[in-house]
Amino acid sequence: MTDRSTRRQWCRGVGAACVVVPAVGCNLPDGTGVAYETWADYPDRSLPAELRLVQAAILAANPHNTQPWRFVVSPTSIELWRDADRSLGAMDPLGREQVIGLGCALENLAIAAPGFGRAVTIETLPDADAPLLVARLGLATAEAQDHPLADTIVHRHTQRGRYLDAPLSEQVEPAMVELIDDLDDVELVLLQGDDRARFRSGTIDATKAIVDDREMNEASHVWWRQTIDAIERHRDGLTIMAMGFGAATQAFGKLGDGPSAAKAGAYWIRNTERGQTTGSAFGALVTPSLEDPAMLLQVGRAWQRLHLWIVANGLAAQPLNQMFERRDREAQRGLPRDFGERLDGLVGEHAQLGFRVGYAWDEFGPSPRRPVDWVVDA
Repeated sequence: MTDRSTRRQWCRGVGAACVVVPAVGCNLPDGTGVAYETWADYPDRSLPAELRLVQAAILAANPHNTQPWRFVVSPTSIELWRDADRSLGAMDPLGREQVIGLGCALENLAIAAPGFGRAVTIETLPDADAPLLVARLGLATAEAQDHPLADTIVHRHTQRGRYLDAPLSEQVEPAMVELIDDLDDVELVLLQGDDRARFRSGTIDATKAIVDDREMNEASHVWWRQTIDAIERHRDGLTIMAMGFGAATQAFGKLGDGPSAAKAGAYWIRNTERGQTTGSAFGALVTPSLEDPAMLLQVGRAWQRLHLWIVANGLAAQPLNQMFERRDREAQRGLPRDFGERLDGLVGEHAQLGFRVGYAWDEFGPSPRRPVDWVVDA
């Protein structure tokens, strides 16, 4: 496999265009400022171990960077709660992606715990008396022992730009399958060959369908953060620095208040067609049932673990859930099963999350994150 440093050396060696024309994508600046301090400070040794674990959870993948979590913390336990105010609305009409994002946070927490001298026991719920309570984690003191993926927590970012057209090593798929083998309800499907083209065209078509669905497109646009002021005020959402746009677009984009939802949708379609459907392989995580919350949490745990492993091995990844979102919208509105049937034929009727994996040509930095004291309740 090609590690990250090798990829960067190769990128620098492609030619002077990477220096003369920054829009090619090499060495684009990372986000800086207070909205990114959680990344820069991790792990904050001034915090007690249980709050460092919350800090790790905050850095997890999640849909549209909505960060749909709250935590109730004591020295011996952490409760993970769903924040109902951080819903994607029509973009996630069944709440499926939100629960997957909470599973990602749960996995980051479990991976970080041994390094901070904590053994974790996880009890996933639901609790009929507390429907927003997702999981309860017991914490016990243990000898510190780093998890092999723990150091990658701070380096994992979703890469939404262009990927190289290069095949994956034959070792990648079996390694990924083995990595999540203990999560009994989750199966990994990697698409290559002709199925790649079907997934790509389906993703582009679904993006267009989302943009044409005014309610969905506006629900997505609510989470757009264009200006530095908005980014630092909210510390969440999607930013122009992390969306896969070139340097010139970033530079000019920061000067204004941002496009309308319709124009942003048009940009999204163009970006999906040109860059966000490139890569070595497309994949999906599949479960025996679509609606079981415990299975959705396992999907989130699986995706977080896989993404950390992907980054640790010099690759890049991005969730591609447009077909999944349209399938859920079809179910919600009683529409014909266009994208539902496409997914059934590609990855099975219980596919929960889609993604691409490959070698990033354009490498982008982190998305903003809210600090620990914004998400912890007494």
